[in-house]
Amino acid sequence: MPVKTDNLLVGLSMGTTKTTMIVAKKDKRYPDSIQVVGYGDAPSRGLSKGVIVSVPDAMKSIKRAFEDAQSITGISADRLKNVIVAFNSEVVKSESSHGMVTLGDRESKAVETKDLDRVIERAKDDLPSRNNMYALHRIPMSYELDGIPVNDPLNMNGNKLDVWLQTVSVPMTYVQTVRNCVRSAGLEINGLVLKPLASSLGALYEEEMRAGCISICIGG
Repeated sequence: MPVKTDNLLVGLSMGTTKTTMIVAKKDKRYPDSIQVVGYGDAPSRGLSKGVIVSVPDAMKSIKRAFEDAQSITGISADRLKNVIVAFNSEVVKSESSHGMVTLGDRESKAVETKDLDRVIERAKDDLPSRNNMYALHRIPMSYELDGIPVNDPLNMNGNKLDVWLQTVSVPMTYVQTVRNCVRSAGLEINGLVLKPLASSLGALYEEEMRAGCISICIGG
């Protein structure tokens, strides 16, 4: 039975042994959750240890997974072609940096979204520039408001806001190869995510991540 295509989320996972496309739907009644409505998969070709070694072969695996997802969900190709791509990289660099901004000179001020953007920009400036690397993820690990640790400073009052930022980067050349491969298969990229990070976000609760749990992803 065809699925209504409003609020669709489509993920493409490029693994060593299997290429998978997962189709999910958002429900306005439950904004923090999604419902998986179908998937398609195909044996991976053109990948070794999770990394593309042949674009034509990897492209064929993507097309087969795409066609399988169409068949299972009954959703047209046009509504499935915008995907978030999860991929691996043999080279991953993770760096920590710090940023600080003042909110008010004399009186405290409520933290706004623009203040969060400003402090993250300061933390980004704290890192050395690397032309050959692509910053895939910038993750705020912790905040302090006037020297006091807070989980989410938005709408809280203070004079000084600090952030400790974790930046995850991969080689620019490999990102370009992934993009070329996915687009050659007739799909459009809505976003990129590193597979181990995607696995941890799907497997761990927020409380477990705060406690320092480790997610180990063992692939093909």
